[in-house]
Amino acid sequence: MADTREEVLRYLKEHYTMTIATVGEGKPWAAAVFYASDGLDLYFLSDPASRHSRDIASNPAVAIAVHEDYHDWRKIKGLQMEADARLAAGEEDMARAVAVYSEKYAFTAPFLKLMASPFPRIMRHLDSILARAPFVSGLPATFNVKFYKVMPRRIRIIDNEKGFSHREEFTIGPAGEFRKTESI
Repeated sequence: MADTREEVLRYLKEHYTMTIATVGEGKPWAAAVFYASDGLDLYFLSDPASRHSRDIASNPAVAIAVHEDYHDWRKIKGLQMEADARLAAGEEDMARAVAVYSEKYAFTAPFLKLMASPFPRIMRHLDSILARAPFVSGLPATFNVKFYKVMPRRIRIIDNEKGFSHREEFTIGPAGEFRKTESI
């Protein structure tokens, strides 16, 4: 199952957007967000006032989908996850979020500086990225977003190239190990 775990990690690294589904006040909501992965953990930025962020604050259970926009159903591949999400808090959480996010999206470094100013270690990291990155114009004067961390509990891999509606399902153990639960 180590190969499967590596396949999932590679897929997460190679893709950029996920759809996050939340529930608040008894009503479902889905939103597409850019994410960056740190192993199986996913980080994304969002305004705490957005509907999905408010939903996460009251109910951390979320569902995630990562996939491409396929034109041939025989090629469909993707990941579906049950997960817990929360606001990233504290310097360690922020440092990890900034590191993986700025690695994947270097153009965000100037924006991230606006939100990470209380943490000198993070500021040094971002300054090193900005020294290598091209100038980004049009920066906002304020940046009211926060990092959120998504921690998967169950992952379903869909791969129609292995057969129509082929899927494998795994629960995630405490050390990030995969435990197979279903294969169809």
